[in-house]
Amino acid sequence: MTPDSNLPADASEARRQIIRDVLDDGVHVEDDSDRGSFRELQGYTTGMANPLARVRVGADPLNTVGAIARFVWMVSGSDRLEDIAFYEKQVRPYTDDELSVPGSSYGKRLFNAKPGLNQMAGVIKELQKNPSSRRAAAVVWIPEDAVRESNDIPCTFGLFFHIRGGELIMTTVMRSNNAFTLVPYNFFEFTMLGEIVAADVGVPFGRYMHWAASMHVFDSQAAPATTTASRTDSPAVEMPPMPAGDALEQATALARFEAKLRNASTLDELHTVASDARSRLGGYWGPLFDVLYAFVLAKREHFDEANSVIASLPSYLKPGAEKYVGRLITDEPLPASSTDGALFDADVLEKLNGFGAAATLQATAGGDFELIVECLHQLSTPDDPVTLEELLAVREILVQADVTLAARNAGSAVELTPEVIAATLDTVRREARP
Repeated sequence: MTPDSNLPADASEARRQIIRDVLDDGVHVEDDSDRGSFRELQGYTTGMANPLARVRVGADPLNTVGAIARFVWMVSGSDRLEDIAFYEKQVRPYTDDELSVPGSSYGKRLFNAKPGLNQMAGVIKELQKNPSSRRAAAVVWIPEDAVRESNDIPCTFGLFFHIRGGELIMTTVMRSNNAFTLVPYNFFEFTMLGEIVAADVGVPFGRYMHWAASMHVFDSQAAPATTTASRTDSPAVEMPPMPAGDALEQATALARFEAKLRNASTLDELHTVASDARSRLGGYWGPLFDVLYAFVLAKREHFDEANSVIASLPSYLKPGAEKYVGRLITDEPLPASSTDGALFDADVLEKLNGFGAAATLQATAGGDFELIVECLHQLSTPDDPVTLEELLAVREILVQADVTLAARNAGSAVELTPEVIAATLDTVRREARP
């Protein structure tokens, strides 16, 4: 893809195009590691002609809770595991010491590599001083990453910022990029950073460039990825322009309020944090806080208030919040299994009927859910049982890709089959390994 004229218009178009390119033209790489074999394009360039169109809505909305939480974690300069695992437990396998995430914490390296060393503030200062500069860059990768043993070596190498033609052009350089699972979050968090720079320098954010040394799709994710690439009803919408002049300051304030929100111990404390945050953050940053506020309220079972907050969100944030916070609201605790979490120690459909999350899934998916259960039942053995958690994780992946509807839609590219379900279970188990 050429670096300028042929950029995808928005984040959704970019994701679909990337997946199609990798699956159609990528080289197959055999890999016997835990992650498995994959298709790969090397030196792949993509991006967004409109970097503000970063939020996917429609039937498959962006998980705005996870996207905003990742962005806030980045701005906070933290590498603490619990700060992000509170919102995204999938990060836990990547820690080395159960305290920190040494590579994926890009914000630690960008905003707080050493006391007083804020690379993003340096980028803004450089461009304010010299708008034609070629030195406005921030690095994530460090020499130690080439030799250290870790579960979490950073996928991002660094960021570049140029003002050309009166507009900011941002370029992200990736060591490795999973086109199916991570690209939407990368595009969200990095374009938010780019817009902070543009707003504080006082120029429009004109274009986002994204280059990956290895852009890939794992074989275990190929089926749901194919369905995602074929979709046309999940557009990305444009967020309103970020207020100019104090964007970095406001993003930092958002990070401070998020920490207070996560650590509040009573409902009264939550109300106080929310009131202070909305007063300080205003109309652009306040709704980002409210997405996380709704999540925290639901996580602490204040469901009516969580629903009220979601109802007040702007249209570009509401669909993702409704979907992902809504699961906390509708899902009751799942029953403990009599065999250390094994799901299929009895008649599974009878056992699941009427129990919170499983009942919700069965009611919304109908025969699709029964097919998933039946296939996982056949894959479950006494020595290697399929658990309730694994069932829900499989269902989650398939829902995001809308593969579960394929058997009912004549125009779908991929049919829900036992092979697709088995491959998705394999993906869940691979990603859960330390």
